Amino acid sequence: MKVSIRWALIAGFLGLIWGTQLIITSSSYISSERVLLDHAKSIMANITDLTMEQSHNHLALAQTAAHLTKRLISNNVVSSDLDSLDHLERYFFDQLSIYPHFAGIYYGTPSGEFFYVSRSNVKCDKGFRTKIILKKNGGNETTLIWRNEHLDEIAREIDLADTYDPRERPWFQKALKEDGIVWTDPYIFFTSKKPGITIAGPAKTPDGQLKGIVGVDIDIDQLSIFIGKLKIGQHGMAFMFNNNGDVVAFPDLNMLRKDDNQLVKIDQINDERTQKAYLAANWSFSDDTRLILTKPQFTEFTHKGATYHAMFSPFNDDLWPWIIGVFIPEDDYLGSLKANRRLNILITVGISILATILGLILSRSIIRPIANLEKEARAVEKFDMLTHYDTHSVYQEIQVMSDTFNRMKNSFNKHENEKSRLENQLIRSERLAATGQLAASIAHEINSPLQSVIMLLQTLEAKHKDDPKLLEDLDLMKHVFATVKNRIKSFQDLNRPFMAVKMPTNINEIIETTVNLVRVNLSKNLIKINLDFDPNLPKINAASQHFSQIFLNLINNSIDAISEKSDIDINDIHMDDRLPVAGTINIRTSYEGGGIVINISDTGPGISEEVLHSLFDLFVTQRKDKGMGIGLAICKGLVKEYNGRIEAGNLVDGGAEIIITLPADVV
Repeated sequence: MKVSIRWALIAGFLGLIWGTQLIITSSSYISSERVLLDHAKSIMANITDLTMEQSHNHLALAQTAAHLTKRLISNNVVSSDLDSLDHLERYFFDQLSIYPHFAGIYYGTPSGEFFYVSRSNVKCDKGFRTKIILKKNGGNETTLIWRNEHLDEIAREIDLADTYDPRERPWFQKALKEDGIVWTDPYIFFTSKKPGITIAGPAKTPDGQLKGIVGVDIDIDQLSIFIGKLKIGQHGMAFMFNNNGDVVAFPDLNMLRKDDNQLVKIDQINDERTQKAYLAANWSFSDDTRLILTKPQFTEFTHKGATYHAMFSPFNDDLWPWIIGVFIPEDDYLGSLKANRRLNILITVGISILATILGLILSRSIIRPIANLEKEARAVEKFDMLTHYDTHSVYQEIQVMSDTFNRMKNSFNKHENEKSRLENQLIRSERLAATGQLAASIAHEINSPLQSVIMLLQTLEAKHKDDPKLLEDLDLMKHVFATVKNRIKSFQDLNRPFMAVKMPTNINEIIETTVNLVRVNLSKNLIKINLDFDPNLPKINAASQHFSQIFLNLINNSIDAISEKSDIDINDIHMDDRLPVAGTINIRTSYEGGGIVINISDTGPGISEEVLHSLFDLFVTQRKDKGMGIGLAICKGLVKEYNGRIEAGNLVDGGAEIIITLPADVV
């Protein structure tokens, strides 16, 4: 029983596509979910580290201030004599001004006397209150002083009924007992009603005698503000609580306090997600019912049908036994993945339908390239290399055969092209050889008579030294014959390296001399020439005859072009008529970007597109009845001799434009 390759391919193609898509989609979803879960843990760990750093920065300043204060008092830099407290009060004011999160700074003595500077808005905004307790007549004499933000006294009271004794306060007793810097658990400050923490430490004399205890009250509501600004997914949140269960920082400051002005417990806070996150963790407790957490703990919980991932991490400083909690909904980072999975299922169904359609045309995809190869082979048989049929195939064997056949055709084409190139090169070589022979013959036949004419002109100059007009005409004739001689020499130089004596030369002067040579031809053809010279043009090291030949060729080309375009019959113009203008030649020189630029343009018909790209090649011309296409090739060779560049183009309004750029060698 023979099986149809068409249906075998369709079945195999469907199975391959469906199975591949199913495997890739499942594998991608599982691996992506695992990576994103790890990423979520990394995000929560980074949030924890950032919160710890912010908290440490917030509290470390108070620790430094407490250290500094007790050292200053211990060394009598700041007086602790409660009978003369101006310096100590001023120092406390400075500390509160520098650190806006300090609520107050105080100092208590072993005898029960107390000095306290705190922020207070009772008498004015941004004000301060100083509380001084002195022991007199067996009791307390309490003085309360209110100051504005400029430290000006605005009120003062004496309270003889105040029974406050700093020695009975936990911060005093704890610092005295541990004989060092101590921290209290967070609590709500009595005056400001803000959550805070107190740091205290003993100040001693150089011989170790206790002078008093220094304390600093610190507002920690800024930690809640910082935590509230953290971006944890779209619906995640961070919070911080003490190991006794008191919430230290929470995005909503109003949830931190209970009605009795105590900090709320973590398991009692009015936020259901926070309570669920806390209860989902596996907590251990010490004998005094404090939480124990030595390393980060990850957990998860469900809230309103959504899965949340949570992390609890202990604070990295033993001075502050706090725990940072972070939770984030799973859909915040897996929601897009789930949507992408549904899209992949739809794509898989679409691909399976497309695979069915592709299966129906598999047979055609096999037969079509083979049939086209046959047609192309018949065309090659008739030496038709241009006819091409699409023989591309998805099958390797067919494609290899097609590529081999195309390489064979390309080899034939390359052979023909190489043959044409070699033939053209041979023709060019023969032309160059003929040009060299012609140049040698011309030089031999013409140079001797020209030299005789030049010598005759020199003789006439010697005989007629007193006739300035004749001498001027003779000098012009010498220039003309010298130009002819140089052109013959340049024609010879096409086949041999040319030599020339170079000296500092002014381009403007060469152009002006060349124009004088063709004045008669310009007038005869009713052509106007405009010269726009840069007077500050630097000189270059050049042979003047070379550039005279260049400009003479270009100006004569413009004259021929304008004369060819003009419809004015100069034979019908009378001498007394106002002469019309057949065309204009513009020559401009300038110094730009460290080089000399010569722009020669005319109002002729312009350069045809078919010769524009090869205008400076040998034997290329668009006026075959007036030249052999040698002049511009000579110009290009001369310009290149001076490391210059010559370019040709057409003007927008009509006419041709030649631009010569030369590097200026300033003399």
